[in-house]
Amino acid sequence: MAMHLKWKWLLLAMLVLALAALGCGGGSGGGDDDHAADDDADDDADDDTVDDDTVVDDDTVDDDTVDDDTDDDTVDDDTVDDDVDDDSATPSPADPFIDAGKHFLEIGEGDLANQQFKLGMAADPNHEACWYGLVMADTLHNFDVISVLASYIESVISYQPPSIAAQPQSGQEFIDQLIDDALDGLLLQSSAELVEQAEHVRTDHPEIVFSLTGMPIIINFAEIANPPGDYILAEGVGAEAFAQMLAGLVQHASAINLDFDIGLIFEIMGVDWGSMPTKQAIGLGIDYALLAFNDPIFPDFFTLKDDAAPYKAAGLETGLGFRNAQQTYDEMLLNSGDASTEVLGYDDANGNGQWDEGEHLVVPPWGILDDTQNAQALAFRDVFGHLADSFLDYTDYDQDPNTATPFKLAYLNPLLQAFGLPALFPNSALFEIDFGASYRDADPTQLKNQIISILNLLDGLFPYP
Repeated sequence: MAMHLKWKWLLLAMLVLALAALGCGGGSGGGDDDHAADDDADDDADDDTVDDDTVVDDDTVDDDTVDDDTDDDTVDDDTVDDDVDDDSATPSPADPFIDAGKHFLEIGEGDLANQQFKLGMAADPNHEACWYGLVMADTLHNFDVISVLASYIESVISYQPPSIAAQPQSGQEFIDQLIDDALDGLLLQSSAELVEQAEHVRTDHPEIVFSLTGMPIIINFAEIANPPGDYILAEGVGAEAFAQMLAGLVQHASAINLDFDIGLIFEIMGVDWGSMPTKQAIGLGIDYALLAFNDPIFPDFFTLKDDAAPYKAAGLETGLGFRNAQQTYDEMLLNSGDASTEVLGYDDANGNGQWDEGEHLVVPPWGILDDTQNAQALAFRDVFGHLADSFLDYTDYDQDPNTATPFKLAYLNPLLQAFGLPALFPNSALFEIDFGASYRDADPTQLKNQIISILNLLDGLFPYP
């Protein structure tokens, strides 16, 4: 509408100027307007006609070579005054690599897509599609790593006996081998790159729109989603959150002693959990946890290793992941306009171009969430926010440095209820975990002791059998 009005006023102005020239040109007639008296104002060339310029020489065709914010007598295809010459479409040298990278994303080949987007970035270092494409490519890579690890863990559990000569076997060697052989190089490096790329997109290209016909998400060699549509900042922030939480989990596994009786895993796998009432299953799970934490053969289980720095780094990385998970929801809900083609968004039921209370989220692979799914998704958002507040307490990212924010297990009650379970945790200081203080102080046994205290309290509430 604004463009139509612009041209209406322009045509009216040109008509007025033409009439003025006809009515006021008596002294000059149609002669050479190089005569000073004939030129009204600006004349860049001898045009031998009545000069009707009043500001800019418009007697020639489009003379724009740069975006000069001036009407130059042709249809200007600028929609925004951005000081960039966009009167002609100039292809980027990165375009062929971007097209190839998108193709590989659409067939689930994250590593091949990564190569193409890096070639594109070499050709055009600040092209938004290259940066965003790398975020998506590294996300697919991380899902591939998870699939490989799941298969590896299944094979180890399937073929390794729980004990040798009736002696308990430690799980520490298994965990360390897993981290050294797979996670450290395959996952941590790609996650760090992804976070850097996502932060660049958030800072330099927050209005990114990256369209794909699909992007298969595969876990343990089974496709769980293949969402087509417009990938925007919300999906980028979500990918960043996922990468940070994965990296934090791996860093925790590296920083904490996980020296436990691996035979417990075989016992737990042999339990028919589905046949038990919910409270009974919770009680049995608590009993197994207490067995691991109080095993005298493995007294160092879940204590910190000698160097506290990796543990603190793990807490910070995980906390930032929780914060970005919460902000993914914010990006989804704050987005305005037509959200019908976006991968993550909301169903704008009343068509007002903004999210309103009661409107359901859109999340692949489910599409528009039903009432139960929507309640579960929003409950996760709140839990992510509370976890972020606690994990980032006492750090530079602490949003309220003057107030301690331990994580109350009661924060989990709405999530449990959204899944049809009862509210399990009393709103009591006895059922709090001060994650922030644990990472700040890095006491070798502080976190373990907090968890044991809470498990003992829960054991009284959920006895088994």
